[in-house]
Amino acid sequence: MLQTIYRLPAVKSESGLSRSTIYLRIAQGLWTKPVSLGARAVGWPSPWW
Repeated sequence: MLQTIYRLPAVKSESGLSRSTIYLRIAQGLWTKPVSLGARAVGWPSPWW
């Protein structure tokens, strides 16, 4: 099964939330944690909600 990884601009666009709100929800345990894609890149597996 192929899983899509979404970067932050796509997550922001689809969710309608800002970067700070997404990371606040991650800290609160209400949002999926991002996965590391490299030294300076993260992404969210679909679906992230």
